[in-house]
Parts: sequence; structure tokens; C-alpha cells
Amino acid sequence: AAFPTVAGGTSKIAPGTENRKVDRDAQLTLSAQPDDVRGVSDEVISITRSLDGIVENSQISETSDGASASLQLTVPTRNLDAALDRMTDLADVDSLNETATDITRPVVDAKDELRDANARRHELLQALGNATTTAEADALEQKIADARKDIARAEAAYEQVTRKARLSSLDVTVRS
Repeated sequence: AAFPTVAGGTSKIAPGTENRKVDRDAQLTLSAQPDDVRGVSDEVISITRSLDGIVENSQISETSDGASASLQLTVPTRNLDAALDRMTDLADVDSLNETATDITRPVVDAKDELRDANARRHELLQALGNATTTAEADALEQKIADARKDIARAEAAYEQVTRKARLSSLDVTVRS
């Protein structure tokens, strides 16, 4: 929704919301007849795979008292709603908990850190090209090696935080 500004233009309440990065996760508990727990679990796995997700862990327990299954899934965040919609149709829903955390700032910070580390390495490479003594070149090569380590750390941090926005954890319990 846009609102008029003093100058007569429009202004959004939360500009840039279309570019936000969000870490989303969900926990779903389904209730099924003891004989249906395995079948519902198999369907959960099938849905996960059809939505480009992976099954991190799956455990089914069947006893004379009943049956239960516990599944830890990872699905692309863009498919989380579809996964939940399809899975909640499989059996009675006992509970559904979803969490969403805006991680835009950590993503931007990690991207800036990576950009800065790459820029520092580039500056050091240029300085190495202009070095006039062996001692100066040796010192710069050591700084370049350190800069490579900084880049590797920054890349890992950026990948870790962006992964949270790309992939969602979905824990599903099926019980009788």
C-alpha cells in the first residue's frame, strides 16, 4: 500500500519489502490411525522430494501401543507453503507452528564483508605489481595470503546466512 507524501508523491510504509530475506521454519504434527502412520510418512517424503526438498532424517516406530514417525526435512523456502498445504491434507493436523525471522541485515552485512575482502585483495595485488623491492613484495604476498583467508571466511559466512533464506527446515511428526 502506498501513502501520499508531503510532496504529493507516494511512499511505502516498509520500502524494499520485496527484497527482504527471511529465515522460515515450520513444525507440523499430524494424527493418523496406527496402520496409516507409515503411509502418511511415505507421502510426506514423496511431497518433500517432489518440491525439490530432502529428507534429513526419518524415523518410524511401530509398537503394540501405536505408531509414530519423526521426519526432519529441508525444503526450498519458496516451496514451504506448498509443502505445508499438501501435507496438512494427509491427516488430521494436531499442531502447526511456523517461524519467520527477517535476516536481511545479516545478509547485507555478510555480502558487504565479502565485497570488502575482495576489494582488499585486489588492492594488495595492485600494490604487489608496483612493489620495488623483494622485501616489499614478500610482505605483500603474506598480506595477500591473509586476504585470501579473509575471503574464504567471508564467503562461508555469506553462504551460511543466505542458505537460511533459501532453505527452510520442516519437522513433521505423525502419530497415532
